[in-house]
Amino acid sequence: MAGLFVLLAWLLLAGVVGQALRLAASWRRGGPAPVNWARGLAALPRRYLVDVHGVVALRAAAARMHQAIAGGLLGGTALVLLGILPALRGAEMLWLLAAYAAGGFLASLGILLGLWLPALAGIGLAAWGGARLVVGIATGPMRHALAGAVHLAAHPRPERFAGATASGLLPAQKFGVATISDFAWNRLAGFDACIQCGRCEEACPAFAAGQKLNPKALIQDLATALHPDAPSYAGSPHPGMSSPGPVLGRLHAETLFACTTCRACVSACPMMIEHVDAVID
Repeated sequence: MAGLFVLLAWLLLAGVVGQALRLAASWRRGGPAPVNWARGLAALPRRYLVDVHGVVALRAAAARMHQAIAGGLLGGTALVLLGILPALRGAEMLWLLAAYAAGGFLASLGILLGLWLPALAGIGLAAWGGARLVVGIATGPMRHALAGAVHLAAHPRPERFAGATASGLLPAQKFGVATISDFAWNRLAGFDACIQCGRCEEACPAFAAGQKLNPKALIQDLATALHPDAPSYAGSPHPGMSSPGPVLGRLHAETLFACTTCRACVSACPMMIEHVDAVID
């Protein structure tokens, strides 16, 4: 019975790897981007625990939650989604995590006491919750946990994390984008990292003035262009807009020209997404 539970853990791990590769394949549609992986991965703990937390801490409840889970990265990021954005996909992730944990406890208790029926029930519950979480890596809320870690490690403007101003033009093989694949791959990872917390929406002066721009919807438009089969965006739309536009099949030109490039959205984003760079491109 214990061997069956170990097998389940290995199967779930294989599923995690498979879903991660599936997500990475979607980012490979983007263009090349120079990334110093050694430096990025070495800086990842500080970027997550210091830079991300610095933005999260602007909200006291979220700051306490973030401190409580600071010992983890991917698991911690999953809890960040729950703490910052409880409305994301309802309470599905919370129940799946609870099912996996409760199933593991029940299975362990059954194995310890030699009761095969509770052990099998626990393994079944853990398998269901774990499998749903694994599937969610590519298509659900867990996608943001993996993408967020990759985005922070391969950030297109790493100088931001050293306190330097990061708003100048970056070198590019060509200017502008016509399709989602024209973005560099690490930009695509950044779009997937969005947790739809709405801080950029609250900070945007164009949105507050009723202009046809919602930075949160903009990032979700781009993420949907990358993942057409993803769940539909249910947040606030671009003011005065209800249908897709001609740019990438998702954006209206008026949405792009409404941006003042003030970078208020960028400063407010806890995942360090570069909204303005996407608009300029």
